[in-house]
Amino acid sequence: MPAIAFSRPPNFPPATSYEYSNTNHARLGLVAEKAGGQPLERLFHQRLFGRLGLAGTSLPGIHDTSLPDRHAHGSMYGGTAYALTDKPYSEDVRKAAESGQLKPLDHTTRTRPTRTPRAAASSPPTTRPPGSGP
Repeated sequence: MPAIAFSRPPNFPPATSYEYSNTNHARLGLVAEKAGGQPLERLFHQRLFGRLGLAGTSLPGIHDTSLPDRHAHGSMYGGTAYALTDKPYSEDVRKAAESGQLKPLDHTTRTRPTRTPRAAASSPPTTRPPGSGP
């Protein structure tokens, strides 16, 4: 992960701006697993969801590719290549999206994307209807 992060120059000088990144969440998940001695999904269930009585909420395991019947929908314009390569949308794609001609793709109807090992922390917890999940 650090090799990917440091292969590009910073987007701005330190302490001048802020930009969201899932990388720190993924790294925090690795730290939590190391400190807790268990997979992150188990730690979340034992230490957070279970204690708060959130029976319909879970963090999917690293190999869990299922989606509950009720789930948040993810969407994006164009293909995943934009997200994977960190390239801005082309002018024609941007204009089509802004004008309403290009509709976002609902990626929850497709096979769930493969996650990098132990990067489950970068995915938000899934909320399941009561009685339908772990």
